[in-house]
Amino acid sequence: MGLLGIRRRKQFMRHIRKKREAKLAALDNDDQADGTSCRSELSHEEDDELFLQSTFISDRGTYFGVGSLGSFINGKRKFPGSSSNFTSLQKHLEEANRKIEQQAALQAERDAEASRVAAEALRVASEQQAEISRLVSFLKTNPNYVAFLESQTNDPNLFDVQN
Repeated sequence: MGLLGIRRRKQFMRHIRKKREAKLAALDNDDQADGTSCRSELSHEEDDELFLQSTFISDRGTYFGVGSLGSFINGKRKFPGSSSNFTSLQKHLEEANRKIEQQAALQAERDAEASRVAAEALRVASEQQAEISRLVSFLKTNPNYVAFLESQTNDPNLFDVQN
């Protein structure tokens, strides 16, 4: 670490120590005026606030000495344990699940309709196949059809393509 970094660190430590002592003294005076006991420590929130007030801020707005935690300062990101963040995620999850259920119901309706259409097409095809089978059986017994078939198979021009 360079000389500038060491100097900044010492200056920071002196500054934050003075701020903590002043804050604790002010709290002691408030506590004694109320008749309650003296506090010897600050809460985490108070300590964090003093830290942020005491640290240096670069030209880019990043805090000196907080590393990657700087992204959690000033509402840039919410803390992982934040209840509002959790509630928001929970609402998004519930909405996503509701949409998935709606899509599944819609898909089930489409699948049922497709099955019904396929069954109807199969029934119609089966009826048509039965009708064709009856027609072929009838034609095989019809003497006019048998004569027609014989005349077509003996015709040499049957398969010639006319231009």
